[in-house]
Amino acid sequence: MTKQEIINAIENMIIYEKDYETLLSILNNSDDRFFVKLIEEILLGNIYISDFERIFQDDSYSNILKKNLESQDKLNNEITRLLNYRRDILGEDYAINFGSMIGIVRPDISSENYSIYQFLAENVRKDLLYQMLKSRAEDSPEIVKSKFEVQKAIDEGRINEEDILLFVNSQIIPVAIEHQILDESDLNFMVENNLSEDEMRKMKALSTILRRGVI
Repeated sequence: MTKQEIINAIENMIIYEKDYETLLSILNNSDDRFFVKLIEEILLGNIYISDFERIFQDDSYSNILKKNLESQDKLNNEITRLLNYRRDILGEDYAINFGSMIGIVRPDISSENYSIYQFLAENVRKDLLYQMLKSRAEDSPEIVKSKFEVQKAIDEGRINEEDILLFVNSQIIPVAIEHQILDESDLNFMVENNLSEDEMRKMKALSTILRRGVI
């Protein structure tokens, strides 16, 4: 659809009162490009607002998003403070390189480490999407169907998975143990193997370090 076609369709679109909260949640949890594409799919009848209404009833998405946004913010602040300290206090022309033990920042596309970063970031992204869209025992048939439709839209390229998660294009991969986020899979593994949260974070950090060195 062209920009004008979308505008015309929106003017004739019937939006119920209950839809506003859902649309606001989508707008607050996505970037402009994804939101416009989503509206286009809704106007074409491929996706319904109610699909997302049912997804947002499951707080697993908001919890995952909250934890990761907090982690990204802390990582960014820590790296920024370190850069400022080295520049302003030590007088060094220093930049956090790819081997930083705090976090792995996105390198320039020409960097030899770019493919390694892409690999690690893609793994994180896929895990977050899995946690968000996986079917759960307590899901109603409507929620299962809604999650399936969103995943189908991603698989068919109608929605770009990189647009769904905030921070994804400027993500910092945590290396430091204290910045590791334990997702549902990590917690299940931790319980099954009788590990503490600290031990699980150490294992996750070590996994990142080893992957960085062998890819």
